[in-house]
This record gives sequence, structure tokens and C-alpha cells, in this order.
Amino acid sequence: MQEIASWCSYECGLLPIYSYYIIGNSESISDVSDGNYFLEVIGLSWVTSFSEGARIQVRVQPRASRNEITGIRGDCLRIKLTAPPVDGEANKRLTKFLGQVLRCGSGRIKIARGATGRCKLLEITGVTEDEVRRLVGDCCQKRV
Repeated sequence: MQEIASWCSYECGLLPIYSYYIIGNSESISDVSDGNYFLEVIGLSWVTSFSEGARIQVRVQPRASRNEITGIRGDCLRIKLTAPPVDGEANKRLTKFLGQVLRCGSGRIKIARGATGRCKLLEITGVTEDEVRRLVGDCCQKRV
């Protein structure tokens, strides 16, 4: 089975929106009429698992009045940060803030994609997808 990701350039730059699994013999996916394979489409959410932990898709709003998680819109976790988007300050603040929310060190959070844009794909090692969902939910409930 071969996995191919489809990328979305809407709002958040290049972030995966679907994974396609090609099952069977295929030389290309341009012609599906030969019946040798089929595509299984799986939608991705804002948090997914990978071998070492969890991946989170975030959309950051820098220069906000306070650091906070504002919710989920589409397939991105929306986060407001007080830091300006200059010289990596917002990225540093993002990893520190999420490290506090997820109860892990900021060193366990890596920006896999989108270091210079507002939309980012983060990889957090040592934390499961379920833990991320629970801790982010707890953070949002305390604020309300």
C-alpha cells in the first residue's frame, strides 16, 4: 500500500488535507478506470499521530493581547500569541506556550513545516493524539 498526500493551499499554505492510499498495482493515479486499484480517502484533523508522538496543524495570530488557544477552525488549531513575527520570536513563544499547555518541554516541539508563515505543522514527541486533545480541551475549558 502506498500513501500519497494531497496538499491544500487555501488559507494555511501547504498542509495535508487528505491521505490517499493506493491499493493494488498502479503505475500512476491519473487513470482510475483500469480497475487494478482504488483510492481510499481519509480526512485529516488538526491533530494526528505519527511514530514518535503527535502532529498538530496550527494557525498563529502574532501580536495579540495575550497568549491563548482560540479554538479550532477548519483543520487548524488557532492560537493567539503576544510575540511579534520577527526573528523567530513568535515561533519561540509558540513552542513555549504549547509546551506549557501540553505539559512537555518546548524542546519536544518541532516546527516541521511553516516556520516563516502563520500556518504551521508541529511535531510533538512523547505525547499521544488523545493526550493532545484532552490537554487542549482542558486549556480551553479553564479559560471559559
